Amino acid sequence: MDQDLGSTPLKPMFDATPDDPFPQERKTGGGGRLRRSVGEKIIQLADEGIKRNDIAKKLKISVATVYRYLAKERNK
Repeated sequence: MDQDLGSTPLKPMFDATPDDPFPQERKTGGGGRLRRSVGEKIIQLADEGIKRNDIAKKLKISVATVYRYLAKERNK
């Protein structure tokens, strides 16, 4: 029943992971400010009735960024 695997030891499939597999620079999001043109485009698309999710996809930004920007602009 038992198969003879020989005397060769098995090798690990992956290298050992470092102490912190997600260094700090990888934990943060995009950060930074939006360009004015992107902000203007968010407002324009929202005023046209485009869904927030579609705005985010079109501009390649997160939906949270769209909501955050619109909330900030509407409260001015």
